[in-house]
Amino acid sequence: MIGVYLDSAQNAKANPEMHLTLLKFLRAAALSVCVFGTVPALACAQALTQDSQTQASQSMADSMAKPGPDLIGDLISTSLSEVKASLPSVDWTLVARMYHIGNRGVGARDSLGCKVVPLRTVAIDPSLVPKRTILFIPQTVGLPVPGGGTHDGYWYASDTGGGIKGAMIDLFTGHGARSMAPLMKQGLNLAKLTTSKVGEFTGCPPPWPQQDGR
Repeated sequence: MIGVYLDSAQNAKANPEMHLTLLKFLRAAALSVCVFGTVPALACAQALTQDSQTQASQSMADSMAKPGPDLIGDLISTSLSEVKASLPSVDWTLVARMYHIGNRGVGARDSLGCKVVPLRTVAIDPSLVPKRTILFIPQTVGLPVPGGGTHDGYWYASDTGGGIKGAMIDLFTGHGARSMAPLMKQGLNLAKLTTSKVGEFTGCPPPWPQQDGR
């Protein structure tokens, strides 16, 4: 019996499942001998203990082999989904230009009759982007604004222009060509601005606090 086991064990080195089957067979044989009382009680106890340990080891190996829930992966996936859901959807991808007071035909009032507000007022094609739309342009977050501070990314569609057709948007920068310098310095990609509608406004675009005398 032992010789058969040793030969089989040599062949089973590359096959762990076969090796485990042989072990179980020998344990069963030893237990049957114990039952008929042909070996001392101490040897039977040792056989029983070793058999229990083998079964426990196999149970642990099986539990490790089975794929369990990926808690970290699930947490990351859920977090990313929540972040994605909280971001505004992209409604338009627009080609942008800049305009300022001093350009031909540009005055101090927009098409609603409101004062134009630097880095707040935008001119749009109302057949694509309705007037009074509040827009979020993520590429403009952090830009310097008049009087100090940084841009929050929100713009107000309150102006129009004869040269604005379709997927275009004009960003009002202020008075004179110099007002365009901060945006140009920041390297804003005017060829492709992702723009989202986040609401509508009544009245006029809000001025920056420094411009409002506060």
